[in-house]
Amino acid sequence: MQKITMIDWVVFALQRELDGEIAMSTKYEDPKLVPTSVLIGRLKELADAIAKGNRDELTMRIPAEVDRDADIVLMEAAKRLEYFRLKSGFSVAA
Repeated sequence: MQKITMIDWVVFALQRELDGEIAMSTKYEDPKLVPTSVLIGRLKELADAIAKGNRDELTMRIPAEVDRDADIVLMEAAKRLEYFRLKSGFSVAA
């Protein structure tokens, strides 16, 4: 089995973009501007991709797509969950 590095993933993603196989989303400039409903939809897609072993959905694009890139979507969703948890006063045991 061949070991795949981060550089391999970046080259793969850039090549797919250059070949026109990937349409870039520039709808939102900042993760804070992505509607929660869009984040929820993307989280469901990511969960499905992970369950099916679909690594293509976990790529990060250059420039970043704040409504698609898994790392950005997950971080923004975590920030919003934390905000709502603190706002509601709900506490969980550490």
